Amino acid sequence: MEALKTCEPCARKDHKTSKTSKKNCGANCLCVYGLGEQIRNAANPVWGEAKGLLAVLGDNPNDNVRGDVPAGLRNLGATCYLGSLVQVLYHNAAFRDALYRTPTAQRSDAEETVVSALQKIFADLEVGERSSCDVNVLTDLLGLEVSVQQDPQEFGKLFMAKVEECVGDDTFVADVFRGQQTYETTCSECHNVTERAADFDELEVALRGQSSVGDCVRCHFNPESLEGDNQYHCERCGKKVDAERRLKIVKAPPVLQVQLLRYVYDRVTWEKKKLRDAIETTASIKIDENGASVDYDLCALVLHRGESAHGGHYVARCKDWRTSKWHQFDDDSVTAFSAPDEFLGDKKKKPPRSSESYMLAYVRRRWFEARQGLNTQPPPKKRRGARQPARQPAAQPAAPPESAKNHVENLDAEHAASKADWTEGKEGLEASVRRRREAYERLFGGSNAATPARTSSDGVVPEFAGDIALLETDALEAWVAGVKPKGAAKAGAADADGVVNMAEDSDDDATAVVNGGGVVWADPDAGEMPAETGALPWVKRLVRAPRLCEHNCLRPAELHHFKVLRQDVYDAVVADLFGDEPPSIDTPLNAHNGFCRQCAAADAGERANATAEYDRRRALLARLQASAASVSPNGTRVVAKQFLAELKKMDVPTTSHGVLSGSDVDCNAKIKCPHGLLKPRCNPKPLRVDEELWREVQARFPRSTQLVWDAPACVDCAGTQEQRKEQRQLRDGELDACPALGALLE
Repeated sequence: MEALKTCEPCARKDHKTSKTSKKNCGANCLCVYGLGEQIRNAANPVWGEAKGLLAVLGDNPNDNVRGDVPAGLRNLGATCYLGSLVQVLYHNAAFRDALYRTPTAQRSDAEETVVSALQKIFADLEVGERSSCDVNVLTDLLGLEVSVQQDPQEFGKLFMAKVEECVGDDTFVADVFRGQQTYETTCSECHNVTERAADFDELEVALRGQSSVGDCVRCHFNPESLEGDNQYHCERCGKKVDAERRLKIVKAPPVLQVQLLRYVYDRVTWEKKKLRDAIETTASIKIDENGASVDYDLCALVLHRGESAHGGHYVARCKDWRTSKWHQFDDDSVTAFSAPDEFLGDKKKKPPRSSESYMLAYVRRRWFEARQGLNTQPPPKKRRGARQPARQPAAQPAAPPESAKNHVENLDAEHAASKADWTEGKEGLEASVRRRREAYERLFGGSNAATPARTSSDGVVPEFAGDIALLETDALEAWVAGVKPKGAAKAGAADADGVVNMAEDSDDDATAVVNGGGVVWADPDAGEMPAETGALPWVKRLVRAPRLCEHNCLRPAELHHFKVLRQDVYDAVVADLFGDEPPSIDTPLNAHNGFCRQCAAADAGERANATAEYDRRRALLARLQASAASVSPNGTRVVAKQFLAELKKMDVPTTSHGVLSGSDVDCNAKIKCPHGLLKPRCNPKPLRVDEELWREVQARFPRSTQLVWDAPACVDCAGTQEQRKEQRQLRDGELDACPALGALLE
């Protein structure tokens, strides 16, 4: 109230210049500018960028529309490993076509299976209208914890086993990925050769010491010597002997998956770690199949970005078999490569080394050309009368099953509805913003000030021309800027100013959380505000009773939470804040109860008393400093020198329940022992004062402990110090007698 005697209303130009923007004068209840109207950024949706307000509508579904690149997969938390695996499988046209042709139950109430879920995701990636698809149909079915990342290799094995289990006798998984290999072991003594056949779905190759993926694959087929503790038991020799083991491919699969062993177990820490060896990504490799060389070309790869084997991020790069175009799939972000040379190199430039390559998929060249109807081999020489062989037609791609297409159509319909709702909400918000700007310019931007001029003052409370009303600063700022204050962001909690955001619609709960008074904001998610108000803040209640004094007027200390407005301006703002609902205000504040004359007079007396006390404390500090500077001080009382620094930092005291702050300080707290006596060997030595100065110290700080200058120190504390001294001397003697013990302790 004291500050209100000298403050004046601010003009709009005072808070907006050509170069700077000044914030609101918070302590001035007559300043109604600088509440956000001068800010032009996303933090102010009414006056700044519209996206700050549109953010409440969520992501714009109109941005989730497929363009020139394939669709991505949304990361549900830590599902990048699953998204990368699904993208690699989807871009394998042979696997996709076979999956589409796998029959599934057509009933609407049929139980979901891995195959039907994967069909829906593939169909969404192929014919859906959205640029970002979901894998939740698969995560829900498998019960995956979306916040926990998994190893794509380990998960891929289990997942493909689940697919095979689901399709039963259908072997399309084996037809695409499975090959056959034999382990040949040759005895070094009798030269007997034994063979063991096995199927494989991928090659797990070591990368340590290799320069490229091709080198890793070639090294995988190098002979292995079985000797020492790893000797081979030869059945013909009947004993363990040295032997040589060789791996041979009997039948190479159409699609060869190469898994780089980047994750190994550290024998020191016994934890899985990632190898950071950088190798070249080989565009083509050769595999020996029964003595014949088979060419394979890269069609997909998975990258792992990160230092740890237990975290990081997985990204897929896949080739479209129909267009031969490459794309990178980083969750729902899809990037097109102008040419695979960007990461594979070309004839003139070697491919760059990468420490991120994790899994690679290669397609058999002849098989791929035959499937796609291509013929890249040179034509044979024509013979007279010989008939040329007919060109093999390309395999016709399969269409998604009806159940999957119906699922995608439903998703597209929901997306179309969400686009319409979002657009309608955007138009409603824009209309609300226009109306809010027009109202602000009408109420605050004209020649008539929104805050009335002060006509006179009796020295206690001010008087204004015309009718006035007081409105919470937070409510006015929310109306001006179009956003609630930060203190109202957490539901069910009140900030220091009593501003709360109600998550429940219970009035009892609302009253409980605003014991200090404040603004109760409506919750749009609970349907507490009409749709036509858009996302602009809407007030549910204004709670003022806790801020009133015993005279049923606003306490002077609470005035800085309010702004003084003309009655007509107040009515227009409040009506807009409450929307179509009648204003719910427990106590209207106006010229009669907005300024309490009795409390203001009492506050003026308290301030005068506090100022006088501050002056007396400063005078006491000067006398204590003079006594400390005296060459030959006299007196029988002592004051701790540390108290002078504490007294110097004291500001004008405040009054709480009639008690001045700082009056409970003990000036000798630093030099008295737990027994209330003078500490032995005080450092620094206490200040010696006379009786008159000590009485003044006690008058200002009555809780100060009386200590006499020449009184003996506390015997108990002195004895304890002597014991500690003897213990230290005994310890030092033992350390001098045994230097090795001293070195160990150091």
